[in-house]
Amino acid sequence: MPPVKTRFQYEPNPNDRTVTYSGSSEPATMRARTISMPDLEDDDLVFRVADRKFYLIQRVTPTELQTAKVSQIADMVELPKNYVEYQLLKEYKL
Repeated sequence: MPPVKTRFQYEPNPNDRTVTYSGSSEPATMRARTISMPDLEDDDLVFRVADRKFYLIQRVTPTELQTAKVSQIADMVELPKNYVEYQLLKEYKL
């Protein structure tokens, strides 16, 4: 399926950066809300333009108002920088 442009409202991530002797780590998950169309599915890819990162949708929860689908809440995890999607960004200068 070709890419579809849509807008998400991202929930703010708490600053949970953990510094240890071997380095630092921070959570790679985030939650976002969007309208009911296009239908999101598990394992869909999201490219966040603001920070140029790819996210994989792990779970989609639709919200309803009187049985009509109104919006979708997506739980997403950030893809590691060594995945092929980032190589394609560089190769095609996107």
